[in-house]
Amino acid sequence: MEKVRLLIKKEIRLYEADHTGMPDYALESSGYGASAGECWAFYGGHGFLTIGLSTRINVTAVSYEHLPVELSPDGHIRTAPKNFLVWSYQDLDNMLSRMLLGNFTYDAHGDPLQIFHVQQWDNRLTNIIELETLTNWGSYVTCLYRFRVHGDALKVIPDISEETNDETTEPLKVKHSFSNNQAKSDERDLI
Repeated sequence: MEKVRLLIKKEIRLYEADHTGMPDYALESSGYGASAGECWAFYGGHGFLTIGLSTRINVTAVSYEHLPVELSPDGHIRTAPKNFLVWSYQDLDNMLSRMLLGNFTYDAHGDPLQIFHVQQWDNRLTNIIELETLTNWGSYVTCLYRFRVHGDALKVIPDISEETNDETTEPLKVKHSFSNNQAKSDERDLI
């Protein structure tokens, strides 16, 4: 019973920390907030925001949080992005390495924090994500408040036999596993 209580407490803390229940790999001291004016603004509806992630991950979802309409000075959130694309890059200088993860619509009448699951799975690990806004909800500027990137981080777990002999010339086996334990693992030899 104690283990269950501790697990529940841990999950509640994770949710309260970021309100998604998922680690945010795009965080910069938890990124911008969702208070009026705490945003990155640009003219028009089309723009790009390229983010270097804290580690290489398999992206499973992104989330966007805009200023709640209740906190907006004019009672509208026309500056919120409406239609946007999310891209994954292997190399920012090589456009051929990018892959579309999804084409999404932020609902200005929905919750301020919305989660979008990738529509196109990229099985390559990445640490570069690009948010491309296509339109907003009718303003001459677009304001980006909080964009999060969620996924499975690679963990390297040495698989060393207890009977290891210093004179052994066999390569070390390393097992790769992902943080959410979704049956994604492989074994590779390190030399």
